[in-house]
Amino acid sequence: MKTIKTFITIIFIFTIYNVNSQSQKITELEKNRVRLFSMEEFSNLSLWFYNELNEMKLTEDLENQYTSIFAMYTTRMSRLDDTDKGFTKEEIITKFKDLEGNLNNDINKILNQEQYSKHSEIMKVLSRAVLNKLEVKE
Repeated sequence: MKTIKTFITIIFIFTIYNVNSQSQKITELEKNRVRLFSMEEFSNLSLWFYNELNEMKLTEDLENQYTSIFAMYTTRMSRLDDTDKGFTKEEIITKFKDLEGNLNNDINKILNQEQYSKHSEIMKVLSRAVLNKLEVKE
């Protein structure tokens, strides 16, 4: 019985340590995070994206696939200018465009031509918004 209590105590301690460690990592990531868009701009873009996505008329399964892929790449894109990355503006732009190309390739595999055309329109607007914030002349 004592062994079981010891084992449970050790698991409990490691669990607390792991949660605390993850919390510290998240706090560190947030300290390094640079916000390209204000909360209002981000809200407006999110609402616009939601409306555009609804116009694509995707099935529930396809929408889940689409948003999963989209979120994966946009999360990576959003971390490019974090202070801990140390990328120059040119490196950020290059990596952003690379991620955008990979996103489009992955999305192209799941959408039909009409849906992909709509996705391309969405990406042109989002890309232009990001590049404008980075003060890039197109």
